[in-house]
Amino acid sequence: MNEQRIEAYLALIERLLTCEGGEEPQILNANLELIDKGLLQTMELVAAKLAEDGNLEAAEFLQELSIQLGGAVEQGASLLSPQEYFNFMGEVLQLVSENPEPQVVYPLLSKNLDKLDTFFAQLLRSWAALALPQAGLEESQGIAGTIGNFSNLIQQFPMGDKGNNLEIAIVGYEIAEERFQP
Repeated sequence: MNEQRIEAYLALIERLLTCEGGEEPQILNANLELIDKGLLQTMELVAAKLAEDGNLEAAEFLQELSIQLGGAVEQGASLLSPQEYFNFMGEVLQLVSENPEPQVVYPLLSKNLDKLDTFFAQLLRSWAALALPQAGLEESQGIAGTIGNFSNLIQQFPMGDKGNNLEIAIVGYEIAEERFQP
């Protein structure tokens, strides 16, 4: 890692530690180019230093965030950028929320078969873990319902890798189940 990259990681971590609750997803989305193994290592080092200094709450926050982001980074061996995946995820969830019919959604999925993989599943999980707790009850249930509808569609999608499609569907069902549990 070069010095500029480390400084960028530290600046991002500082923004995450000092932001208002609920702004984390927007900050991360605006800095997707920095979400990699180097950031995770830097987060762990900063968390260890914070814990050593007695700031256990901030250390725990960073460790939890690092774990959430870690799964997505581990799966991200693709040549596509995280921003491309994120843009596609937003586009498909918006389309499903407007019209969850296969004839409407499947053409978009067909054009993006390269993004229907385990990285997408992990990104969906990580995004939901950050975004849903910050949304109000009604909004979070609406998003979870959209993710559940998307899961039904991707499970039955006739193209792409069936295993990846099923993995994405399972993640979506888990997200929806967590939000609708009594």
